[in-house]
Amino acid sequence: MTSAPLTGVGRARPPLAGRVQVADETGLVLEDVLRLAGPRTGGAPADAVSAGEGAARLGRVLEGRRRLVWGALGDVTVRLAVLGHPADLDRALAVLSGHGILWPDDIASRYAQWCGELDPAAGKLRTPWAPGSADRLWYVLAQMAGTDRADGVDAVGEVPQPGG
Repeated sequence: MTSAPLTGVGRARPPLAGRVQVADETGLVLEDVLRLAGPRTGGAPADAVSAGEGAARLGRVLEGRRRLVWGALGDVTVRLAVLGHPADLDRALAVLSGHGILWPDDIASRYAQWCGELDPAAGKLRTPWAPGSADRLWYVLAQMAGTDRADGVDAVGEVPQPGG
C-alpha cells in the first residue's frame, strides 16, 4: 500500500495505491499497481492504473481461478468499492491473524503450520513473514506441496524420474 500523508491534525488518510501481484500456476506475475484514491488526488505512483481499470483487470485475471491470498487484498477491494468500482472476488480473501485452537483455512495459517516454528516464550506457532510477491508466494506454495517445480527438483533435492 502507498500511504497518503497525514492530515494537518495528524489523522490518517486512505491509501493512494495498492500493489497487487497475481501469479498464475507457473509463477508468472500477471498484474501489479492500482490506484486507490480519486483521480485528482496526487501522490499515487505514476504507473498506477485507475480504480475502474484496476477492478476490471483484477476481475479478468482472477476469473475462474482458485485464489490463495496473502496480504491486504481485502483492503484494496474495500477501497475500490468506496470509489465506486467493486471487485467481487468471491470473498476468498485471507486475513493475517493470530492462531488459537482452531486454525483458519487461509494460506498464512497453512504456511505457519508447514513451517512449524514455535515462539519459545509463548509456545505457539509464529506467523511467518509474508512472501512479499506473487511469484515468491507461488514458490513457497510449491515448497509446501513438496516439489520445487521451478527447477524440476523435489524437496529433498532429487530430480523426479519418469514413472517414479
